[in-house]
Amino acid sequence: MSRKDKDNERTGISFISVLLSLLILALIVGFVVFKHYYNMMETHKAVKEKENVLENIPKELPSVDDLYSDDTEDIKADAKEENKDGVNAPDFSFDMDMDGIRNVLIVGVDTREDDYSGRSDAMILLSVDRKTKKILMTSLLRDIYVSIPDNGHNRLNAAYAFGGTELLKDTVYENFGIPIDNTIVINFFVIKDFVDAVGGLDVELSADEIVHMNSYVTTQSEDFGDGATKDRLPEEDGVYHLNGNQALAYARVRYVGTDFGRTARQRTILTMSLDKVKDMSLKELNDLAESVLPKLRTDMDEMDCLSFILSLALARGYDSESMAIPVEGMYTFETVDGMSIINVDFEQNTAKWYNNLTK
Repeated sequence: MSRKDKDNERTGISFISVLLSLLILALIVGFVVFKHYYNMMETHKAVKEKENVLENIPKELPSVDDLYSDDTEDIKADAKEENKDGVNAPDFSFDMDMDGIRNVLIVGVDTREDDYSGRSDAMILLSVDRKTKKILMTSLLRDIYVSIPDNGHNRLNAAYAFGGTELLKDTVYENFGIPIDNTIVINFFVIKDFVDAVGGLDVELSADEIVHMNSYVTTQSEDFGDGATKDRLPEEDGVYHLNGNQALAYARVRYVGTDFGRTARQRTILTMSLDKVKDMSLKELNDLAESVLPKLRTDMDEMDCLSFILSLALARGYDSESMAIPVEGMYTFETVDGMSIINVDFEQNTAKWYNNLTK
């Protein structure tokens, strides 16, 4: 081998060594940055086990066999499959292939204090399917009447109050057969800060919505320690630029379009906020993380979190859809022990969810 060839070989080896060193350095820096942001969040094993039962919600309700169709009751009675925790999954007439699907349940807690106890006022299932390259955002209405493992029958939003995120995950699995990989718990303060951090949202509002929003804005302003009237809007139809307080009030409006309208507004706020995040600069993203991450509660460990971030990064070009469970025509309104509930056909609703995500 000539001296020139040897010099070229040494140069090539040196280049590869430098490249590998830079790659290792980048990985180390990336891991340090990831750890910095991950450590801002509070992992919520405390939320899972927390004693946060609401005394005014009964754990046991009278038998309501007549509320369920024979098919639905048979599904629950004949459940054969069990997950790793021993929680029954419904024996539906169709199979769900969950390979490549990530389900993260975002739980909004109904509390005016900066804590995470109470009822799950909002439950939005964020599902990412790598096979169909689709993201599906699904609202689970809080008044759905379900079997809560070891706690009888009650509304879905009672599961979190009785046993935190673990019991809520088990309840969703036992009734809908949908396995929840992880949960993220937020409260009123997170929503307000998140919307403020992305610079507010332009939302088209009706005068009827604004009437109810203004009522919420006033009470929220007092809770947040702000002026009670500065965020009130004129009660006229139009497009308004909403700050965090106003966007939270919009997401809470229930009396225009019932709870179905309310959950649609919640998905609107979340979708619009996430869309704005895509266009933020690194500095803006850092400011957002510094503001919001310390207020999140999650059961993700570091690998779960990293995997979720990567799945969202890869999903930037995926199609996005949203829906609510129950689906129109697959439920009835009933009253149990003076409590309004939604009686659903679990198999039909789960089939609709699965088809929307995977087809």
